[in-house]
This record gives sequence, C-alpha cells and structure tokens, in this order.
Amino acid sequence: MKINRRKIGKVMVLDMVGRLAENGPAMLQDEVQKLLAEGEQQILLNLAEVPYANSTGIGALVSSFTTTKNRGGQLRMHSPGKKMTELLQLTQLYPVFDVRTDEADALRGFK
Repeated sequence: MKINRRKIGKVMVLDMVGRLAENGPAMLQDEVQKLLAEGEQQILLNLAEVPYANSTGIGALVSSFTTTKNRGGQLRMHSPGKKMTELLQLTQLYPVFDVRTDEADALRGFK
C-alpha cells in the first residue's frame, strides 16, 4: 500500500493505492494519527485505487474514523470500487462512514 497526501483547501486528501491488507492498515492508522497530531481536522480517503480490504483493513478504517471523530475532526471516503463498496455494505459500515461517489461531492460535504 502507498499513501500520498495532498491538500485541497482545509481538507487533507489521502490517495491510497493498493490492498488495505498486510501492512496497509497500520500505514493508514499511522498516517491519520500524524495528520491529527499536525492539527488536521478534515481528512478525505480516496479509495479509488484500493481494490480490497481484509478484516484488519476494515478495522483500520473504523479506528481511523473513530479516532478522528473523537478528536473533533471529520473523516470521509470517496470513490470506493465495486469490491470495497460491497465490503462496506456487507459489514453495514457504508451508512456509518460518509462515503461519496466522487471527490468533488466529498469535498462539498465538509463543514
């Protein structure tokens, strides 16, 4: 997994590339922790290039969402592929996370 940062206005976008498995979950959690420590409050996960997540990867998404929310921030996701959408729906997390179909829509949703 690779995670690249880019800033759009007040939102930090994390472009994730690769499977959210093996070392990916730890990388995601570390990156979110770093962003929060740096004072970032609005985080957007770009899932367009994430074809799969195992149970640890799903757990990392939940943990990142919860940690961000508990620190007064917002974490959203956009552009999950078919398999990621199915996983989020199967685990009943799709409505819990604020998942948008594209980046522009996701950016508009931040307060």
